[in-house]
Amino acid sequence: MVKFYPIKFVQEHFKSNNIKFIVLDNGNQPLMKHWCKIHDMIYYASEYNIGSAGGYNWIFKVAQKMGIDHAVLMQADVEMDNATPLILTNDFAKNYGSTAFGCWPQEMWGYWDRTKPLIPFDHILVNLGNLVGFNPQAMHEKDCYFDDNYVVTHFDDLEFMQYLSDTKKFNCINIAHLLNFHSQFYSSDKIYATDKISTLPNKNTFNIKSDSFHLKIHHASENIDATLHNKVDSHATWYNFNKPYYDQVFNEEKGIYRRLPYDPSRWTQFGYPPYPTQHEIDRFFKQYPNLLKIES
Repeated sequence: MVKFYPIKFVQEHFKSNNIKFIVLDNGNQPLMKHWCKIHDMIYYASEYNIGSAGGYNWIFKVAQKMGIDHAVLMQADVEMDNATPLILTNDFAKNYGSTAFGCWPQEMWGYWDRTKPLIPFDHILVNLGNLVGFNPQAMHEKDCYFDDNYVVTHFDDLEFMQYLSDTKKFNCINIAHLLNFHSQFYSSDKIYATDKISTLPNKNTFNIKSDSFHLKIHHASENIDATLHNKVDSHATWYNFNKPYYDQVFNEEKGIYRRLPYDPSRWTQFGYPPYPTQHEIDRFFKQYPNLLKIES
């Protein structure tokens, strides 16, 4: 994110459109902190790496407590050549309806199953993605959040989409399909590591291109871990830990789907506090008490 959006870009595309970021830094990265400081953005370094599962809920719940009616979630591996995707996503969250997520695909149909054709998704998406418009107050009213039993990453997003389908609390709308942005493809790009001044090769950058913008999603985290930190297949621990729980709560062949009560031991065995996401929410508002508008 730091390399994607230098000072000139931020001034021309973000600040001119009154776009303000609140950055959750799961990796405690000095360059990310510096980027927020020079651009007057709100920066929060989590005490624990709560991953995607906790990160989604952290963002949704912090936005709700700030009293925000609509907002956009953007992950750090999203690159755009202007602010159009953010503006479209925010407009969707504001105007489309309070119980709809406005989502952008993060891959093409067939990417994970090479027996299928590589084509753009239609209205059905398999996960919430890296760029999402949402209504935090409606989410709070309907208690519509990720299952906190998923530790760090893997299967949390798959289960959440099933949860939406099963409960009908929210719809997930594919903005790219809705607006006919069907020019989608993969490219080999360089990615940037934010903890060092480094560029790395990346062969699976997903692109959405139109006459008005070019959006890229880099899927960079495992590549950065392997190249800079000597952590090969760094997500395997969480895949292997979360899969048995996912298989327990969701079995499509048997028609089984349920959520189990939250079990704090799933996190504490890895050195986390019993309620890590809530811990980080409370800690954020201790650092930024003026942002807290709604106390629950």
